[in-house]
Amino acid sequence: SKSIQLPPTMQFYSLITLTITSLMVILSTMAAPTVSKCGNICPAIYKPICAQAIDGQTKTFANECKFKNYSCKHPNSKFVILAYSACEAPMCDFMCLMVEDPVCAISKDGKNKTFNNSCLLDLHNCQNPGDTFTLVSNGACPATPVCTDACTAVYQPVCAKLPSGETKTFGNNCELGAFNCKNPKDAFTFVSEGEC
Repeated sequence: SKSIQLPPTMQFYSLITLTITSLMVILSTMAAPTVSKCGNICPAIYKPICAQAIDGQTKTFANECKFKNYSCKHPNSKFVILAYSACEAPMCDFMCLMVEDPVCAISKDGKNKTFNNSCLLDLHNCQNPGDTFTLVSNGACPATPVCTDACTAVYQPVCAKLPSGETKTFGNNCELGAFNCKNPKDAFTFVSEGEC
């Protein structure tokens, strides 16, 4: 059998056509849209959005569509857009004196912790926005925590889990803390705001 030899200009145009087709296939897969659980299709384009939750926590979303999908999926998070750019890391460049003036603080899941002073509590909260503590009182935390039953009836559900993986929805952070205070051996760990 005889092979057909294409003229050089035809070979060149065939190569260009093949290259352009390959590039179009590659680019179309790179910008392929993703589907969210709330049904919106988001482009895989990075145009960051900085948003803040009602608890002060900031989060960067890849684009406005992904922000809207997250808000749809987590309606209790109540994020609001702060800027059309990535969130800046918190500036935790302040220093604390090593003065012994203890304060007692409580975490979202009801665990008490003594900080050597209020500045160290503030520094911890700045450096760990996902693991913040709220000041309870001046002085060290009591060895046996004083459990409260005085939680508000405001429904702001939180999801928590046991080490076994079992999850439970509590009516609010206070209810989670009260449960953990009374049941330290069966304490739940805070997972997220909203129902499980």
